[in-house]
Amino acid sequence: MAANYKYTGKRIKVIAAAARASGAVVSDDLAGGAGQVAGICLAAVASSETYTIAVGGVFNVPVPAATAAGALVYAPGNTNGPTAGNVALSVDAAGNTLFGKTLTDADASNKADVLVLEPRY
Repeated sequence: MAANYKYTGKRIKVIAAAARASGAVVSDDLAGGAGQVAGICLAAVASSETYTIAVGGVFNVPVPAATAAGALVYAPGNTNGPTAGNVALSVDAAGNTLFGKTLTDADASNKADVLVLEPRY
């Protein structure tokens, strides 16, 4: 193992701009002030708390209606990272930040299994 290895980076600490629910798709500032990152909230938190998000893995989350398996989904934002808040995913790449890829079609509740892709911003 490299002497400078710290951790996998699939879970990272962010600071809640508002209350966050466990399992929600969210975007908040990295602890340490390095910008916004979108991921899955792993435990409910109150505003201003430091908490952990998953930025890798497969989660069943809301997607746009009729999203097909294999579609790329995006968090609202830009090339510098997603916009803060609870995130509604989109299939529109324009002006948005890549979030993941659907592994299943959207179900009747407009949820699909999404492979969250590690941040590229």
